[in-house]
Amino acid sequence: MFNRNKKLSTVIEKIPGLLETHPNFKRHEIYERESGFRSVLHHRDDAARELTLTVHVYEVPSDEET
Repeated sequence: MFNRNKKLSTVIEKIPGLLETHPNFKRHEIYERESGFRSVLHHRDDAARELTLTVHVYEVPSDEET
């Protein structure tokens, strides 16, 4: 995820809750990164099949800052 919002901390705080709202969400995995998250979801057609989703957040300067 690339963030141009000046409040990166606010974006980072919201990610775990947003991941939990996904209908295929199963659990969060330990992933010790300040701006990274790892979660396990299940396949939409097979609840026993697990998929790992990793989200990294990067701050990108806005056009006004470049």
